[in-house]
Amino acid sequence: SAAQPASASSSTAVVSSTQQIEQCESFKSIVPFTVAKSGTQKYDLNKPITFPCNKDGFDMDLDIETQDDLYLMLSDKKVYSPSDSVIEIAYNFSEKQYKITEGVVSQASSSSQAPGSSKAFNGRIRIMYTGYYLNIYINNEGEPFIIVENKAFKALYFGPKSGKVDVTFGHMFCYGEAECEAFVAPSTIAPTSALPSFASSALPSLTSSALPTFSSSAQPSLTPSATPVLSSSVYLPSVPSPSSAIISPVSSSQSSSIYVPSSTKVCDKSSSFMNASVTSAPFIKMYDVSNPILVPCSSPDFQLDFDVDSDSDLYVAFTDFVGFSSASGYSESYFGFSSGNYDIKRFTMAANKNITTNITQPRYSGHLTLTYKKGILSLYDSDEFEVSYKVKNLDIKQVFISPYTGTAKISNGLFTCSSVINC
Repeated sequence: SAAQPASASSSTAVVSSTQQIEQCESFKSIVPFTVAKSGTQKYDLNKPITFPCNKDGFDMDLDIETQDDLYLMLSDKKVYSPSDSVIEIAYNFSEKQYKITEGVVSQASSSSQAPGSSKAFNGRIRIMYTGYYLNIYINNEGEPFIIVENKAFKALYFGPKSGKVDVTFGHMFCYGEAECEAFVAPSTIAPTSALPSFASSALPSLTSSALPTFSSSAQPSLTPSATPVLSSSVYLPSVPSPSSAIISPVSSSQSSSIYVPSSTKVCDKSSSFMNASVTSAPFIKMYDVSNPILVPCSSPDFQLDFDVDSDSDLYVAFTDFVGFSSASGYSESYFGFSSGNYDIKRFTMAANKNITTNITQPRYSGHLTLTYKKGILSLYDSDEFEVSYKVKNLDIKQVFISPYTGTAKISNGLFTCSSVINC
């Protein structure tokens, strides 16, 4: 996301009886367990994490301790067969190389070596599937992704290269409704009822009751003569960049600044910015890092509204004044118009990777809103809430917008601040 995309309406599945509610909940905890290397078998087929999710996808976080490199296998079958086509994720921790492949995987493993401390890993891995993209993260940093369409994954198997892997903590949630008759392995999945912290009442960032209270009806009506002008914070020609899970800004220089004529009232709570057009070509998701849109508010909370006409899905990145290269990292919001999935991710750094694609996505025209209040960033598509995320330790000062491919035209851009604009 590629910070990642789930809507508030999907946080709890609708069921017809109280006996089904526990199985149909979208949030699940992972009971701690251990998988040890045994003989020549690559994966332990007796200790899978099983999924109640449908083709809308899932998001899973796991805290693990390994003694060596690790293999994970995602299957869309409740019971695995060696002839099945699966997704295999290889974690080479010592070389910091990670690979995702799709196909039939051999269960034979010739490795009999003793665990090596140089290959040990203790941290968090994240696997996110949106129904289109499969993304992986290591300690919240985006790594490679692949496109896998319309898969309803049912099981995740573990294969330590040597030694063992301990799963010490984990949780997952489904983007769509959970399947009430899902096959659940009691050794690895716990119902939400055992996890007070995952009850909907404890998730302010995913419930409408905790969403920012900005509303379009409360926005002041602006006229050109009374609107502060952000003359430099506009999009100009694109500069090559990145991938869905990996951003690669080419430059971190910021040449733009806020300019307000002395005759203009500058202490309003709203400010518009100029229409703009940004193109991602020849690479996907190309942010114009030399022309940010500057956040004009004097306090952290704000609402950003704009109309967009885009050739593809859209990304909106937030940084501090330093930009993508900042030690604070950056936040990226994903509007998945083609799949109906929305996500907010946090990255610690940008990677210089330029990726091309032949994929085309449906065109989209509509109104988007992003609100930031008390550290919670929320996304709205045509005034409908999509997803929220708690953004920590990031002083948001700049905004960057980019389509996945093609061109996005931005118009009627408006910041509404919780307090007056910087004077």
